[in-house]
Amino acid sequence: MAKLRKVLNKKQSEVDQIFRRARELYSFGNNKQLLTKFGLSESYASQHIGRGAKPWKLIESVVDDTNVSFDFLLKGVAVTSDSLLEDYELAIDKALAKASIYKLIGDDKKVAMKKLLTNSISEMNATSITKKKPEIVKPIKSA
Repeated sequence: MAKLRKVLNKKQSEVDQIFRRARELYSFGNNKQLLTKFGLSESYASQHIGRGAKPWKLIESVVDDTNVSFDFLLKGVAVTSDSLLEDYELAIDKALAKASIYKLIGDDKKVAMKKLLTNSISEMNATSITKKKPEIVKPIKSA
């Protein structure tokens, strides 16, 4: 009898894609091989996919090991997003991940810090949009 796969929500699917991209970098056929390489438990993938939580320890390990970009693992693109707010949120996620990995901030504080920083960036962006940008004057060429 065929095993039925659970339908993943958007966040779970995004996390599943992170694992898929990491597996492809190493030509691994399954998550177990990937997790073994980095000394992570076999349940690490299912826990993170199930919660829709980004696997920051794995991401950091793969980035350090392969020099692939965070953007590629997280979004599947080699270049950053066109949207400034998405770029800022990604930078916040990266910084909080590193702070968590180096035990500078506890997991219980990460959500609150992300919300605070994201709101600050949004406010900054909203106020900068209303400011008029200065005109750029082209120099006059002399004959």
